[in-house]
Amino acid sequence: AETLQRPEATSHRNRALKSFDRAAQTMHRLGESRRGGVAEEWRIWLLLTDPSTRQTGQELVACKMTEGSSAVEFVELAYGFGIEFDSAPLERHLRIRELSGGLSPQELNAQLSLYRRTRSPEELARFLESQQETLRTVLPPKVHSFLLIEALIAARQLDRASLILTEFVFAEAKTSRSQSRIVSSQTTAKWI
Repeated sequence: AETLQRPEATSHRNRALKSFDRAAQTMHRLGESRRGGVAEEWRIWLLLTDPSTRQTGQELVACKMTEGSSAVEFVELAYGFGIEFDSAPLERHLRIRELSGGLSPQELNAQLSLYRRTRSPEELARFLESQQETLRTVLPPKVHSFLLIEALIAARQLDRASLILTEFVFAEAKTSRSQSRIVSSQTTAKWI
């Protein structure tokens, strides 16, 4: 992405960086660590999108990736900006959380990110199928189906991919017909 380099853009960026920094500190001080973390993520994203601060942003993300719980929040930035990291702390954190009661939606997204980038297409497809119900709490069904079909094709399981695609198209057509009937009946009711 191209960064705006005009002086007013730099001024706005610097103000935003300071605002996100203050917001993160305030939220952490108030015990709102999740909200503080979101402000911190946005601040680091801004650093990563500007060539003059990209190195600082990369160093901050690399540091966050060394500890499992913070890696959950920063894994997408790490992958999105091509920042190398050791996945072991994140994998360890996710495994412990899984065994001690289950993953939060954010942790589930982090696990999916890891599978998409570190596992074979076969392993990703098995993960997507075995965790379908859980994943659909954080992914729309269309996205889940797309990821599964994509993994199956990459794994050269074309018959299975074709079956999933056919089931998806059938389900979409059925949903579309149901929605058409609802709209039609609502329109008819208005005229009666």
